[in-house]
Amino acid sequence: MCMIIDANVMGKFSREPENENCDPIYRWLRNGGKILYSSGGQFKYEISASARIKLSKLAAKGNAILVSAEKFQKIESDITTSNLCKSDDFHILALASFTGARVLYTTDRNLIRDFKNKILIDNPRERIYSSKSNASLLNQSICRIQ
Repeated sequence: MCMIIDANVMGKFSREPENENCDPIYRWLRNGGKILYSSGGQFKYEISASARIKLSKLAAKGNAILVSAEKFQKIESDITTSNLCKSDDFHILALASFTGARVLYTTDRNLIRDFKNKILIDNPRERIYSSKSNASLLNQSICRIQ
């Protein structure tokens, strides 16, 4: 059970007290869910220091997995040069492709469009979490990395 959190909502996720749209995510994490993230590539520029600390704490508790950017660098390069993307979030798409994670927390319309592009993300299809009304998606998450 894995999900990826885009930088455009990471501030909401890492804020104390918890944001109401993130409450279902924290409950899901307490029941074994995992957040996938990377410290390389574009991730290192987009994620704030406080978000990195939050992710490190979650990783220490077993609720987040740091995926080396080198592992999906080729996929990211292929996506970058494909000219299929509306967003500049090649690293998110590559991480999803590499890990099989198909739940993404974001409100970025261009990234949502890319994540729903069957050529970029398929088998299984994507799921977009944008607010607490999408909490049921968390139970449908999958992951090839444990």
